[in-house]
Amino acid sequence: MKKVVARPFLGKEKYRDYKLCYVDDIPETLSELTEESKAWRKSADYRETKKRLQDEVKKGLRTSIYSYDSPLIYRVHFHDVPNPRFHKGQAELYAYFTDIPLSEQWGDDWDDAPYEHNAGDPYDRIFGKEPYTEHNIIIVPFYVSHDGYSVKLPKDYVYCNSPFCVRDINAGAVAWLFARDSSSRVASGVSIHAGINPYEFFEKVDRINEMYPYSPDDE
Repeated sequence: MKKVVARPFLGKEKYRDYKLCYVDDIPETLSELTEESKAWRKSADYRETKKRLQDEVKKGLRTSIYSYDSPLIYRVHFHDVPNPRFHKGQAELYAYFTDIPLSEQWGDDWDDAPYEHNAGDPYDRIFGKEPYTEHNIIIVPFYVSHDGYSVKLPKDYVYCNSPFCVRDINAGAVAWLFARDSSSRVASGVSIHAGINPYEFFEKVDRINEMYPYSPDDE
């Protein structure tokens, strides 16, 4: 089971054994049906159109009711709306924590690089095991000033198409988050690797935000 948990969960010892397994952006906008499309999908015309297309599939006249030339596709339109979970300077990233060993945690295309264009969210079931075995994942919104230079996610180490997949990141190939300490002349910084628990994670996030605090003037 997956659930979004706000940071005040700190202090609840039940999350002590959870492990960081994935970090992703919170999108600023979501794609939703326009009001006109919502109304059409509730109409008698939509139901009749869908039935006609289903009959055509049965007769072998088309392969799917959702083919590229289907009215169910081209008559439906979407638009972007603000994502209520995105808050500038407060919640711009998601951290995913699993309650099973990292060696058993998997997600869609976690062995494909670049992860930022291939990987999906972590599965909340143990992959490859029968019978179906569900486990818990908590998703925690957070913020760091990830500018791609002083504060980096794995995808920020190259201009495009990082060489990393989630499997390798979780095996320690690179930190999920790294912040260089610009106040120090020696090699110094804060790194957050896979496997860290939520309490240690936010201790490090706080240190990063002390080094690079949010400022609306930087936008």
